[in-house]
Amino acid sequence: MTITSTSGARAALAMALIVALAACTGTSSSGGPAPSPKEVRELRGPNDCECLSNSAQFGNLVWTAGHLPEGVSANAPFEVQVKQVLDNLEATLKASGAGFDTLLKVNIYLLSFDDWDTFNRIYLDRIGPKGLPPRTTVQVGYIGLDYRIEMDVVAYVRSTAP
Repeated sequence: MTITSTSGARAALAMALIVALAACTGTSSSGGPAPSPKEVRELRGPNDCECLSNSAQFGNLVWTAGHLPEGVSANAPFEVQVKQVLDNLEATLKASGAGFDTLLKVNIYLLSFDDWDTFNRIYLDRIGPKGLPPRTTVQVGYIGLDYRIEMDVVAYVRSTAP
């Protein structure tokens, strides 16, 4: 069976509708009560400004903000930036009770597709052994603080420790 981007988009839309319907009807996909909007939890890192949080958790799902490779210079080699952005994301996921092994969706923003091969090599090494989630990669004209990569993810929270 071949999955096309259209069927993948339909599946993602269907899942979003199920989650939204469950939230509106007061039930979860497991049949129990859905979390109330009051149960949304923001997680802030030590360097966060007052204008954003690193992630938000609702029920057993966590959405991260766009993560930059903060901790290294914007002039650092691209490989160093990729490793740092993955470290930053992993720390946010860990604080939420999730991890690379619980990823549901990954969005990657590259300043240049010339960095595609380098990114994929590092990404597959870090994420691949745990199972590859659906991913969107786009080239953008600018990334904050002059970095060359930004990433955000959706993951589920483990019900027990890994």
